[in-house]
Amino acid sequence: MREHKYRFAQCTVFGLPVLALYLFGPKLGGPESARWTGLLQALLAGWCLYLAALPLLSESAMLLAMGKLRIDLLIGLAAAIFYIIGVVGWIFTLRGGTAQLPSAFSCEVILLIAWSGGQWLRLRNQPSAI
Repeated sequence: MREHKYRFAQCTVFGLPVLALYLFGPKLGGPESARWTGLLQALLAGWCLYLAALPLLSESAMLLAMGKLRIDLLIGLAAAIFYIIGVVGWIFTLRGGTAQLPSAFSCEVILLIAWSGGQWLRLRNQPSAI
C-alpha cells in the first residue's frame, strides 16, 4: 500500500506542472513557448514514467513470465506509449511542425495519477503483509 501512496504523491507533485504547462504554456511566451513547455513536460512526465509506470511494467513482466496477466501491464504500456507520442510530437514542434497529440504528456500523467491513487485507496484498508 505504501508504494502506491508514494507513487500517487510523486506523480501528483510532478504531474500537476505538466498539466499546467499544457493549459497555460502557450500563453507564457512567444513563438518559442512550444519548445520550452515541451521540454519541461518531457522531463516532468519522464519522472512520472520512471517512478510509476516502470515499476508497473517490471512487476507485470515478472508475473507474465509466470503465466499471470495483470491490468498493470496495460496501464504501464499505455503510459509509456503516451510518453513516446509526446516526445515525438515535441520533436516535430522543434522542426517547425505541429504536434499530432499535444496532450500526450497530460494523458500519461492523468493515467498514472488515477491508477496509483485508485490502487492506494483500494489497498489502504487491507492489513499490511509486514
